[in-house]
Amino acid sequence: MTIVRFFRRPTVYDRTLVIVLCLPALISLVTGVLGMTEMLPSAVAYLVSTPFLLMRRNRPLLTTGAVVVVDAVSIATGLVTSSNVHSAVALYSLGRYTGGRPTAIATGAAFAVYAVAMEVDRPGVNSWLSALFLVGVFVGTGQFVRLRTELRERTTREAADAAVRAERRRIARELHDVVAHHITVINALVGGARATLPPEQLVTRDALASAEQTARQAMSEMRRLLDVLRAEGGEGADAATGGRHGPVARPHQGGGVGGPAGHPDRDGRARRAARRRGPRRLPDRPGGADEHPQARRRRQGQRAADL
Repeated sequence: MTIVRFFRRPTVYDRTLVIVLCLPALISLVTGVLGMTEMLPSAVAYLVSTPFLLMRRNRPLLTTGAVVVVDAVSIATGLVTSSNVHSAVALYSLGRYTGGRPTAIATGAAFAVYAVAMEVDRPGVNSWLSALFLVGVFVGTGQFVRLRTELRERTTREAADAAVRAERRRIARELHDVVAHHITVINALVGGARATLPPEQLVTRDALASAEQTARQAMSEMRRLLDVLRAEGGEGADAATGGRHGPVARPHQGGGVGGPAGHPDRDGRARRAARRRGPRRLPDRPGGADEHPQARRRRQGQRAADL
């Protein structure tokens, strides 16, 4: 497995490919030097164009241009009768690592160069069909592999983004459930306490009303922030909070969330009556003038029982 991962590296793979493709040319060159001189020109042309494949990933246009020119000149001069493997690799790299207008222009230029070279080598033969097949098949194969790879990468990226959004929405729902529950309980307790207060305790009533208002504002701010997740997910209403809670109640002067609301006119009349009566005084000593009658009777009955 380590060897396989080593050869999957682009640089190592391209160098290995060039070495393998150059071996037959080296053998032909050695054979030509030893006596078969007719193989020398084709071997030299092959060795000149093959090293350009080392740039096929980073500079596919330059690689294809150099290989096609050398190959076309070899075909036109009769050094070779047809294109070689390095030409197919260069044309495949053109379609694999480029796209759009540059690919179309380079493909058309390669087709024209091969068609002219084959027509010069063998006039009268349908050279353009051979050139069209040579260029179209390998460039088309590279384009197909490129589009399939991009589609697979896009699908993987979209799946990862969807998983992240789903996890964020799940965390938002749990956070909303916990915080909303506690804020709702606090609001209900504060509203219940305010509803049981005597009308004359205005300061305490106003403080509890402010606490209710603050709790409702906190709930509204939390849901407003969680709406960002809903907008990113592109889902329906209340997607971030799971759709289990209704809209935030508008602030009012009544009881807590879910409790009966107080009537504004009734609260106003109670406040005005309390202001007219003045502050309630508590007895500071037993038997005082402001002692409650029921408390006085209870105290007198207890004294009689003691006697």
